[in-house]
Amino acid sequence: MYAFFEFTSAAALYYLARFKNIHYAPADRLSVEQVATIESFIGKSSSYFEFDKEAGWTIRKNGRHEELYQANSAGIRADREYGYDIPEGTVRICTFGDSFTHCDDVGNDSTWQVFMESCRPGLEVLNFGVGAYGLDQAYVRYKNKGLRYKTDFVLIGFMPENIFRMVNTFRAFYQADTGLPLAKPRFLLHKDGIVLLPNPLPSLADYRALLDHPQAKTSNMGVHDYFYRQRYISGMFDWSPCMRLGKVIAEMMIVFFSDDGPIRKGVFNESSEAFAVTTRVFDLFYRSCQEHALPVILIFPHMGDMQNALQNGPREYAPLLAYFESKGYRYIDLMDAFEDELRRGNLTELFAGLHYSARANRLVAAYVLKYIEGCIPPEACESAR
Repeated sequence: MYAFFEFTSAAALYYLARFKNIHYAPADRLSVEQVATIESFIGKSSSYFEFDKEAGWTIRKNGRHEELYQANSAGIRADREYGYDIPEGTVRICTFGDSFTHCDDVGNDSTWQVFMESCRPGLEVLNFGVGAYGLDQAYVRYKNKGLRYKTDFVLIGFMPENIFRMVNTFRAFYQADTGLPLAKPRFLLHKDGIVLLPNPLPSLADYRALLDHPQAKTSNMGVHDYFYRQRYISGMFDWSPCMRLGKVIAEMMIVFFSDDGPIRKGVFNESSEAFAVTTRVFDLFYRSCQEHALPVILIFPHMGDMQNALQNGPREYAPLLAYFESKGYRYIDLMDAFEDELRRGNLTELFAGLHYSARANRLVAAYVLKYIEGCIPPEACESAR
């Protein structure tokens, strides 16, 4: 009987891994691929990303990724250089966010920032986006690098899945199969505000220590990580398929029945830690930008959001939009930019991989530019012509 249960459990684990992409992955272990990624990170062999002690990672100066991405000497995605001051007769926009701001999966000539520049002479749009960033990291990048550049507008990009990143300190806790097993800072709730919890791996020596002592390091990082608290860790009986399957099922049940997760009933959970942290970071980010420029928040719907819209489902980020309304924040919900394309059944043409295609980025550029032009004083428009 014992052998039967072990065999059945092994078969169930195979099925989950093969057909559901659910693998046995203890939070205190790193996969062979993740170890190799960290080794390359330590060895500084990456051609595009590099270590950043405060934000976790950033774009390398003059970095290049295959034939798609090129950064300038300041680590900004661009084929040209930008001065700190705004050139005379120019309206400048600085953009911050994750991979949808960075425009993953398309070349430098197909980002929505470049399309905006091509549509309006006298406009500069700087792309400070970094792949896999959370809003917290985007804010750190704005404070550390963006403030050096004078600007008229700051666009704060946010893709709805980012809400999960707001309660995460080590990306592998959140996504066990991540190809970017790196640590990041996060904000913690504190009384009526938030405090920054610095990057838990602030040096490359700390990454070496992670490889040498993964259990100790992951345990320390997991104290303030929402996902680590839900995950299982390795144990002495993990040789048993029954034990491994039990841990996998237990984690799935915890996630399914949790009331404090970032998403509940298909929308952002307003009573969750993730929602509270997200809104307070938006408050901080928005107020900081107001001291120097005009901030506008951009919401980038992902493919799942668009599929849900086609089925007339609720926008999962609707509570966040309601929050913006209550605070009087300027924002653009880019779902509206894709309305006609979705009605025509062109969903797949809007994506290149997991991110927007060049076609979609053109729509984003046109929609954002129309909004921005309504905010530019007429005299600025005249001087830029």
